[in-house]
Amino acid sequence: MFHRDHGIDLRRVFGELFKLCKVGTGEHAVILSARSSPGIPGPWVYRDSYIQAATDAFADVGATSFHLDMPASPKPWLPLGSSAGLALSSGVGSTSLANLPVAVEALRRADFVLDLTFTLFSAELDKILEAGTRLLMVVEPAEALVRLFPSPRLREAVARGKALLDQGPTRELSVTSQSGTDVTMKIGELTTFYESGYADEAGTW
Repeated sequence: MFHRDHGIDLRRVFGELFKLCKVGTGEHAVILSARSSPGIPGPWVYRDSYIQAATDAFADVGATSFHLDMPASPKPWLPLGSSAGLALSSGVGSTSLANLPVAVEALRRADFVLDLTFTLFSAELDKILEAGTRLLMVVEPAEALVRLFPSPRLREAVARGKALLDQGPTRELSVTSQSGTDVTMKIGELTTFYESGYADEAGTW
């Protein structure tokens, strides 16, 4: 569906994502990106191709968009295999937006934000969502975007899973699959929420 002769059609991938998010004519969208710290890889390694594809896709669905490029995060992403033992970051929840309230306000006034910076668990994300802005966080490589493409059917399945966890008390979650997945996790310390891969309602991500 998303492939063409020389690889993945990113413009079409983003276009279909934006349709799921109900981005349309007359809406204002922002592409939020951040510059990487020297020598430290992060989600922004795909930045340039994603920005161009998203800009074209927003135009395709009739939305007006602009690009907001931020300085590197004050706590940059750690490389894979770092001493922290995490593939994510020591800086989860820390964003450059914290020092730029004017930028936060611009995002609050947008109808939709494509976040290429990973604002997850930050105070700034909460402020943006409180204003009713829809936000889609995309930090995965193109192959993963295609392979794990969301759908309403998937959302329903995830919502059912959350409902089961909310019945509680649940202390353990096991996941198995025909592909060989077999993992068990201790749960119950944090509030349960679910992510369906697209944001089509005000104040969601």
